[in-house]
Amino acid sequence: MKLTIMQIHLTAFAKNFPFLSASLSLRQLKLFLCLIVIGAGFCWPLSSAQANGLSGLEPAVTRSQQIPVATNPAEVIPGLNKSPFTLAQQIGLSGSQFAEFLTALDSAKPLTAKRGESLSDMLQRVGVDRSTSRELVSSISKSYNVKNLRAGQQVHLLMTPSAGPNKGNFMGLLIPASLERNVMVVRQPDEQFQVLDLKRPVSRNLRLATITINDSLYEDGAEAKVPANILNELVKTLSYDIDFQRDIHEGDRFDLLYEEQVNDEGRLVRNGGLQYVSYTIDGETKRVYRFNDGDRAEFYLENGEALRRSLMRTPIDGARLSSGYGMRFHPVLGYSRMHRGVDFAAPVGTPIYAAGDGTVAYAGRFSGYGNYVKIKHDNNYQTAYGHMKGFANNIRVGAKVRQGQVIGYVGRTGIATGPHLHYEIYVKNEQVNPLSVKAVGNAKLSGNKLTLFRGQQKDLTRTLAELKKLPGQRLALAK
Repeated sequence: MKLTIMQIHLTAFAKNFPFLSASLSLRQLKLFLCLIVIGAGFCWPLSSAQANGLSGLEPAVTRSQQIPVATNPAEVIPGLNKSPFTLAQQIGLSGSQFAEFLTALDSAKPLTAKRGESLSDMLQRVGVDRSTSRELVSSISKSYNVKNLRAGQQVHLLMTPSAGPNKGNFMGLLIPASLERNVMVVRQPDEQFQVLDLKRPVSRNLRLATITINDSLYEDGAEAKVPANILNELVKTLSYDIDFQRDIHEGDRFDLLYEEQVNDEGRLVRNGGLQYVSYTIDGETKRVYRFNDGDRAEFYLENGEALRRSLMRTPIDGARLSSGYGMRFHPVLGYSRMHRGVDFAAPVGTPIYAAGDGTVAYAGRFSGYGNYVKIKHDNNYQTAYGHMKGFANNIRVGAKVRQGQVIGYVGRTGIATGPHLHYEIYVKNEQVNPLSVKAVGNAKLSGNKLTLFRGQQKDLTRTLAELKKLPGQRLALAK
């Protein structure tokens, strides 16, 4: 349904001032509003009988200029959530320019970029003269890099109703600069272009997703439409308890709760972090909950014990265990010898993480290990990482590192047949099998922290029950 300017303002007035609108007739409301807006330079047409002593004032918008405008401008331009009157006020339009802007906004025309076209080319294609298009591009450049415009992307032209696309009827355009903002350029009465940066509202949802293992975590996660960054966080979170190379099998299940942020069109802007994971491995189910104990956000088991251990079992994402610990025939040297670590095959450049908090004891070339890092941890533990392509920034002897921090990247330096990470764990200076180490140091909540954790557990349990009843298992969070 379309309304006249007068109808829209009367409706808005009635909503905001019910105590007045209830006691005034329509004629009185028109007179009252007209008196208010005279100072702004425009008012709505009244009959001579209605206007009485106001008939000597010439209205800025005549009866023939009453403009129908969309009640919801976002129906015409996706993502435009601001009131057209608010926009006109920001631009500084009044009178006939105000009416023309409302018309242009109501009849905005989408224009799709062709391959190899610049914004200036697009405007000239529909008849905007070269000087005007260049002036607009120059005006918008501080708010939007026009080089980011891609083939297939749409902009929305604002045109007045005069015949033929020319300088007289081109008012400006709106570009969806990102999922979170639009950029609007509008010609002002002085013929200069004004640029408005319009933020789009972003809301938060909770999503409950289920992954059942048939092939691999990443393939099945993608099938369940779980984003890659959430899958990576899942692997990092559970790698203290699960060896993703050996422990998961067909039929195992992961239920994960995470946050989504979407714009006013419902399009995904970004994902928040994991909040909860239930995982069933070989018939045994465990549940972990995200909880901030005041120092850092951690995942805790149902009994309040931290999932994070002093050392990660797998300090790399998405890798394949290619060689275990023990005697083996060396593929390069050509004879059998003790392999005092485990190898994880992965593409060159894959990030390698510090297995635990500690201090870098060595960083550089080391014999057949190639580029090599050794980290000293508490409780007489050390970890070592070999065949790296290179080191992350600030990784040097004496540097402090945190568990999960990137320390380098997979390569094939030293004696290696292909790209992989060689990973070792030392206990009291003796190399041991990394896959058999049960690292110590799990913290456990107590006192007030445990009480808060229990309360959050109960709230989350109710949220999960509600989510399971909803289509798509998504729940909007309060703003």
